[in-house]
Amino acid sequence: MKSKKYEISVGIVVVIAVIAIIVGSILFSEKQHRSGYYEIIVDFPRVGGLEVGSNVYVNGVNSGNVELIKLNKNYVNVVISLAKDVKLASSAEIFVQESGLMGEREIHIKQGNSKTLLDVNKNLKGYYQPGIHETTANIYQLVEEVKLIASALSEQDVEKISKNLSKLDQLLTNLNNIFRDQGKIHSILKKSDMMLTSFDSLVTDNSRDIKEVISKADRQINQLDLLLKNLNKLTAQLNKPDTDFGKFTTQDSVYNKLNATMSNLDSLITDIKKNPGRYFSIF
Repeated sequence: MKSKKYEISVGIVVVIAVIAIIVGSILFSEKQHRSGYYEIIVDFPRVGGLEVGSNVYVNGVNSGNVELIKLNKNYVNVVISLAKDVKLASSAEIFVQESGLMGEREIHIKQGNSKTLLDVNKNLKGYYQPGIHETTANIYQLVEEVKLIASALSEQDVEKISKNLSKLDQLLTNLNNIFRDQGKIHSILKKSDMMLTSFDSLVTDNSRDIKEVISKADRQINQLDLLLKNLNKLTAQLNKPDTDFGKFTTQDSVYNKLNATMSNLDSLITDIKKNPGRYFSIF
């Protein structure tokens, strides 16, 4: 009887020891695992079939897993553990993607080309990519909506739509022809670019001469403007009645007297030519 009790006690101790060893090894391995990883928190609008333990890939390499998923108002907070040797770039983008035909999900991180590191001490923004099942459901819903719209259309509406589709087809054909001749377009654009480059070089190389010509032209224009102002002043001065020229041009009596004097002088010269003896004596 005592031997039986002893055997039972030994068995219980052995079982407890085995359990303690198993639990200890699990805790130890988990501690070792956590020591080689760090955690980030990502806010997703939705996560689909993502589960705790799902794999996390960085540029296609398995680099961690999902530790926790919890709903936070309009977002889903996902805690991800990543290997410490993985440093996320500031251009990194985080997606929930479908990984199987049954709707399984996993997280993919695309690093991008940035050389600066991402601040992982704050919540990061994640994106959700619909899978095959969701896309199929959306297509089915779209087909049903198209059927409803088609049933509500009259024959005239269908004819108008057909004409518009024909015009659209013609437009696409014309665009296709344009793109077929893209070699010619490219050649024209290249020549235009060369012409603009040559003109720019011409202006750059002769910028000093061009500036000098513009400066001279500007000076000549200023001189002409000054000459016109002086001529205007002179004209205004001559047209004043109190000046001799003004009196001459504005008073009719002076003009008439001068005209009469010129007529008399002309008559005198004519008479001298006809009768020179009347005015000159020959000794």
